[in-house]
Amino acid sequence: MVANSDAITVRYLEGVGSPLTANMTAETGNVQIGATNGLALGDIVAVNDCSSADVLQVTAIPSAGTLSHAASGTPGNSVSSLSKVYETDATVSRMGTARYFVGTGAAGGPSLFRTRFSADGGNSVPITEELVEGVESLQILYGVDNVNGDRAPDTYVDAANVPNWANVVTVRVGLLMRTVDEYGPVVDETVYTVNGTPVDPLNDRRRRRVFETTLAMRNLQ
Repeated sequence: MVANSDAITVRYLEGVGSPLTANMTAETGNVQIGATNGLALGDIVAVNDCSSADVLQVTAIPSAGTLSHAASGTPGNSVSSLSKVYETDATVSRMGTARYFVGTGAAGGPSLFRTRFSADGGNSVPITEELVEGVESLQILYGVDNVNGDRAPDTYVDAANVPNWANVVTVRVGLLMRTVDEYGPVVDETVYTVNGTPVDPLNDRRRRRVFETTLAMRNLQ
């Protein structure tokens, strides 16, 4: 990871969930879903209905559509019990996790990378991929509603200065990007401001530009 550049981890549910085909018999019971669910041993999934959700790792698939969640695996389940007995109004979805950061690419310059997780032999293992060459800096600010609870940001701060993560309502992402090749005789000596952070790149002949966008957080609790 490049020094003085941020990273962010995004967790989400992939695709449309598979509905339970039978009620669980107990909090420790197997989860029954359709046989053509695409899940594998070691996958991390979420079981959820309209009021609750549990995240677990699939530790065994004794038969098609039957998911076990024992206190085992890597990273594993700390306990075998879920928070409740889920019924046929619940669904199961694979949990996706992706971490984005700036690192040194295969060509020797800065690039945007992503690390995601995939089931392998019953474990969830990281896979790191180079996504975009020429991303020089990633800077992230969090919009915090800390005044009146109206879900509008009152201030933007970095991760180290978020007073309460439950009050984060927006995320502002900034990228400094550069051309892969150098052009012409003019050396770029500009100090760029990315989300309020000064970034002083190498004095070279590449062209650079700052991109920023603000994303609203949904389904706040």
